[in-house]
This record gives sequence, C-alpha cells and structure tokens, in this order.
Amino acid sequence: MRALQTTVSSAIEASPGIGSLVIALAAARQRYNDLLMRVAATDAATLGQRLYAARRRAELTEADIAQAAGVPRELIAAAEAEQPVTAPVRAALEALLEQLR
Repeated sequence: MRALQTTVSSAIEASPGIGSLVIALAAARQRYNDLLMRVAATDAATLGQRLYAARRRAELTEADIAQAAGVPRELIAAAEAEQPVTAPVRAALEALLEQLR
C-alpha cells in the first residue's frame, strides 16, 4: 500500500490537473490508514505499525512525534517504513507509545 501511494503521488506530480489521480491517491491513503489501524491493534503489530496508528489517532505529524521522542524526523519515517532503528531510538519510541495510550 505504501508503494501504491508513492506511485500515485508521483503520477500526480508528473501529470498536474488530473483530478482522477487525486481521487485515487485519497482512496489509497484511506485504505492504507484503515489497514494499518487494524493491524496495529493486533499482538503481532510492529513498532512501525503501532507508531503510525498512535500518531494518526493523536493527529500528530512525523515532526510532532520526532520532537516528542527527541529523535530526528527521518527516523520516524524510517520506523514507520519498517526500516531498522537503533536500540536507543526504539526505546524512545516505545516510551512515547506508552504515553500516547
């Protein structure tokens, strides 16, 4: 779903003025959000999935979360994209998730 969002977003940038692409992007984002919110509620949810869901529920941006956790914004995006983060970053994000519950 993340790749689909990126593809549609790129298509919009390459083809301005095509409303159907914006509608497709909105639909992809909604489905991605719905899916991640469901997955994040399971016991098997990853840090990235739980972080995304907590951020969306609290209506916070990646920058907001980064500031609150004391880590660079790029690491929030990396964690949500399931890229590895260091143990100190993981600990900071897990602590913030506890606060957001």
